[in-house]
Amino acid sequence: MRAVTSDHTHPLLHDIIFLFNGAEENLHQASHGFITQHPWAKQVKGFINLEAAGAGGKEIVFQTGPSHPWLASAWAMNAPHPFGTVIAQELFQSGIIPSDTDFRIFRDYGKIPGIDLAYMTNGYVYHTLYDDVDRILPGCIQRAGDNILAVVDHLVKSPSSLLPNPGSYRHGALAFMDFLGIFMITLPMRMLSILNMLFSVGPIIYLARCIMSSAAERLHYEQKIFKGIVIIMSSWLACAFVVFLLAIFVTKCGNSMAFFSRPYLVVFLYGLPGLATLLIVNRVAASIVFKNEDPWMLETIFFDSYLFIWSAILFQINYIQLQSSLILLLCVLPLCLIRCLFLKKIFHHKNDGIVATKVAVYLAALLPHTLILFSLSWIGLDLFIPLCGRLGTVVPPDLVIAGLVALLLILLSHFVLSLIHLAESIQWIVAGMLLLSAGALCFVLSSHAFPYAVDNDITAPQRLIVQHISRTFYGFDKKVRQQDSGIWLNTMDYPGFKVDTGSNAANESPLLPCKGLFCHFPFLVPLNKFVTLSKYIPADEPSFSETGIQPFSVRLIQDETTKISENSTSWTYKKRLSFVVDGPSHISVHVAPLSSKGISSKLTSWIVEDEIERSRSKPTSIVDHLVLGDKRYHYADWHFLYYGSGIYKETWTPWFEFEITQDSSLSPLDGSPTPTVELAFMAQYYSTPLSAQSRDLKEFLAELHRWVAPMGWVSFYENHLF
Repeated sequence: MRAVTSDHTHPLLHDIIFLFNGAEENLHQASHGFITQHPWAKQVKGFINLEAAGAGGKEIVFQTGPSHPWLASAWAMNAPHPFGTVIAQELFQSGIIPSDTDFRIFRDYGKIPGIDLAYMTNGYVYHTLYDDVDRILPGCIQRAGDNILAVVDHLVKSPSSLLPNPGSYRHGALAFMDFLGIFMITLPMRMLSILNMLFSVGPIIYLARCIMSSAAERLHYEQKIFKGIVIIMSSWLACAFVVFLLAIFVTKCGNSMAFFSRPYLVVFLYGLPGLATLLIVNRVAASIVFKNEDPWMLETIFFDSYLFIWSAILFQINYIQLQSSLILLLCVLPLCLIRCLFLKKIFHHKNDGIVATKVAVYLAALLPHTLILFSLSWIGLDLFIPLCGRLGTVVPPDLVIAGLVALLLILLSHFVLSLIHLAESIQWIVAGMLLLSAGALCFVLSSHAFPYAVDNDITAPQRLIVQHISRTFYGFDKKVRQQDSGIWLNTMDYPGFKVDTGSNAANESPLLPCKGLFCHFPFLVPLNKFVTLSKYIPADEPSFSETGIQPFSVRLIQDETTKISENSTSWTYKKRLSFVVDGPSHISVHVAPLSSKGISSKLTSWIVEDEIERSRSKPTSIVDHLVLGDKRYHYADWHFLYYGSGIYKETWTPWFEFEITQDSSLSPLDGSPTPTVELAFMAQYYSTPLSAQSRDLKEFLAELHRWVAPMGWVSFYENHLF
């Protein structure tokens, strides 16, 4: 604010709104409130959203648009240290990365274009007690400030800014990526599609001409290219097989995520074996298939084979309109221009020029985009390795990292591997790689490869969700049928409870599989698909007087069943349930229509305006039914409703409507003792101060090891049948 307003020589031509909005982690309520209700919202033409998925480092542009490339172009042209890639945008918007930002709210509800920036380095501490200001170096803030100030100055002060009339430059998506943070490369999607088509079809035409010219010499060049393609594809499959086999072996041995606090292990454990496999398969297969072939001719065959493969992949990616095709285009384009057009004669296999000169020119052509690929590989590993600490208990993280490494190796070695056919021997190189890999594997299988650490060198904690809960289950007759209390534990990573957290009670407690509606436990958000095993330690019931928090109560004010239609075989009813709920500012509701013999139920309407389909999920319980006595009531769908409010909370009055179909041969539903709906209400007291936690919860947290990053709060759970 100071920097923008202190420059009196360049006055503001447009207004700036500095929006400090809270509740971002409460599902973006403040940003939604501003963009849908504030009188200034309609004046906004664009926005820059400041985010974080880590603590410091370079701020990365990972989302732009939509359909307004002028804003991303303004960033590319004016930011002194641009850093970003369209791959991050496509990954984030695909849902692979479990996160969300206010960008979506402004985009979807405000229909305005923007830029999403985020710190992503050191994602280990993201959303943990170790995520503090001291971890963000001053240089990170200075760099971000330099970039944001320069772009904002252009947008609001420059006469050439497109901010007053952004529609004049609205022509679809924009592909973008930086070159080592020096400058940003941007291309409108339409132009990118044209270039992709040119440099995917062009190489095919070039190869067709090579085949036709070699036909006169009876070289059967098309057969050689086909054999080269088979060898290359086989080496890729072998690379993936080896790294996945290693990942499965490490996981089965119980040493998963050894790389978590030692990222360099990924290079030795998966990178070197994968690269050695690529080298071995290419070299051995070539020596068998192409006996007595001239080395440079062999290099040319494999270069042309790679050219065909990558051109075909570029064509396919362009067909599905992925903006990340820009990266592949930058790989194919310089090599096509140099080896297939401008310096074609120099690289001809019959040219007896100095091999060193050919190799030097070839490596020079490879260098720019190879540096780009190395930079992207670093970003990918820097993001996904810490992310393994919160991927849940289902997906083995070693398989994720092994797959990423295999993909990166294939990309990084795209055209480089054709040069190995010029070397006399690569045995010692491969032997060195395998020796280092064997050493890394021995270390991983030892007792020293503990995945977590909290020390001066690295902070890589294990995330542990700790809830002191009280559960009450009511029967169809409104009487309590079950009641208990305890400490409910969930880990966010694959090793889970296989490691000692520091609590003897936790170590000795058995694992609990998911049984019942959302496992019959108070999930704050629906993590049941990612966190499938938990622990439950009996403890005293938390009391409202002990914690000094607002009491939780659920009161039914309407239970009305009305027949809406009938025919010769069935009756259809509408069932409406209304409640008055008092409690904390964070409440969750689990909804399950129940079906039994001759009766089916489904949720048709409720208090939320959004479509019910958005809340629907398939049951993850190990049993697909609820057992009451000798009867079973089956789950068809589950629904999750999250309610959050500010400090000054009004009494919440949720309602739900169900459509129930019953066989006419059964007793009328309005007089039947058959439950058709299961509802669970949860009070989440996780925003209360630490001093308001229960005694049992504080004692449990005090037992944990230093490398455990707990998130602890008190929850109350009520389950009802209607």
